[in-house]
Amino acid sequence: MQPFHTLSRILPFPDATQKAWWDKLAPMLLKAMQAQGYDTEAQYAQLGMVYKCVLPYLGQYPTVENDATRWKSFLCPYGIPIEPSLNISQGILRYAFEPIGPDVGTDKDPQNMNVIQDCLKGLTDHDDRIDTTLYAQFASRLLLTEEESQRAAATGQFTFKPGQGMHGYAVDMKGSQPMVKGYFCVGIKSAVTGIPTGKLMLDAVREVDTEGRITEPLDKLEDYYGNALGNLRLCFMSVDMIDPQDARTKLYGLQQEVSFEGLEDLWTLGGRINTPTNQEGLQLLRELWDLLQIPPGVRDIDVDHCSVGQPPKYLLPSLVNWTFLPGHSDPMPQVYVVPFGLPDAHISDALVTFFERRGWTDLARNYKSNLASYFPDVDFSQSRHVQEAISFSFRKGKPYLSVYMSLF
Repeated sequence: MQPFHTLSRILPFPDATQKAWWDKLAPMLLKAMQAQGYDTEAQYAQLGMVYKCVLPYLGQYPTVENDATRWKSFLCPYGIPIEPSLNISQGILRYAFEPIGPDVGTDKDPQNMNVIQDCLKGLTDHDDRIDTTLYAQFASRLLLTEEESQRAAATGQFTFKPGQGMHGYAVDMKGSQPMVKGYFCVGIKSAVTGIPTGKLMLDAVREVDTEGRITEPLDKLEDYYGNALGNLRLCFMSVDMIDPQDARTKLYGLQQEVSFEGLEDLWTLGGRINTPTNQEGLQLLRELWDLLQIPPGVRDIDVDHCSVGQPPKYLLPSLVNWTFLPGHSDPMPQVYVVPFGLPDAHISDALVTFFERRGWTDLARNYKSNLASYFPDVDFSQSRHVQEAISFSFRKGKPYLSVYMSLF
């Protein structure tokens, strides 16, 4: 914990709110980095970026007392504006965050857009390798215009809920060199313009892809989207903020009908992807699904946030993203099995069994104790909220899993 204690002594905190966020977030990230073998330089570098580029934009520190009045982020069921995750297969820590401005939710900033450019400038000033070329092109197409913002505020018809926001960033903590992605949520844009969310994003991707380098996989997704099982709704997208030639574009969807048949439909694009690799991955996805024992059924997509300090009050839909890269004829699926609301102890047991079957001995032995060390105040024999979702993909004969975690 030395980097945390050292930085806590020497860094100035402008207010008690940022200090509270630091005391909550930094130890968790540090313990996770140390468990994954990050060297000391990387630990200091990543915590320094959190201090400089993230803490100023997290808004009110969530408490039971302010839960009814604080701005609720779209990122998490509890409306927390930052969500850490761990790529188990690669040992890479990650977090997504929604920048929150000081005037959020008021007439000055009704959709939480005023702080976007300020936060972006902080990121690019901190790391000049961040490339905003594609990000800017998508922002101009998918963020609200000034006229749309005023119209949305005047009608008051849109309520921000889990999965329904405007914008965010994600940081892959790769050693001491982070990689940043930009996120665009288009629910409110759709409500204001009357254009379906899927069409907004698909049209934007085609317009930005001026050379047609991902036309083939995009056509496959568009053909599938109108015939998908389980009431699939495309709802947000992301783009890597790196050289456009190497950047991934991802489209995300929520599937209301939760079942393995639904996951299989997402994974194979309704049978449109039927390669040996895809089928091999599907078998392991079935194994993970059977271990987690998530109750099948129809889930609401438009749900209210849970209350801090209270247990989960619902189960959630399945989530999926498809990655588009030049040179790939198929969209590359990543599905999110969402056990949020089930006992964390059961989820951990299921994951450990999956790890053991893969021969990931060290991971199986240490997973539970590491998780408990990240959240020392949580009673994992009772909790049902920490392990929100598990993403699954399969590449080069190997499964890749990430666990998404709730800080509160």
